[in-house]
Amino acid sequence: MKPTIICAWAEHHTGAGWSNCIIWYIMRDENGKLTEECLQPKEQTKEMHEMFDVSVIVSGKMTSYVNNKVLKGKKK
Repeated sequence: MKPTIICAWAEHHTGAGWSNCIIWYIMRDENGKLTEECLQPKEQTKEMHEMFDVSVIVSGKMTSYVNNKVLKGKKK
């Protein structure tokens, strides 16, 4: 099995006096192990920068929907 990128999503991170725009990705290696890694802004391509804000919106919504289904659905 060759390494494969399973999914990728963009996130804005901010703190006191700093901010960062990271693209996270999940990769499956040749043994089937999953790892989470990220690309810093200087490592990102032009196309990644163009899609960044779209990914933030879409992944935020999807994460919210999955949270409502999986985590909140388990509370009784």
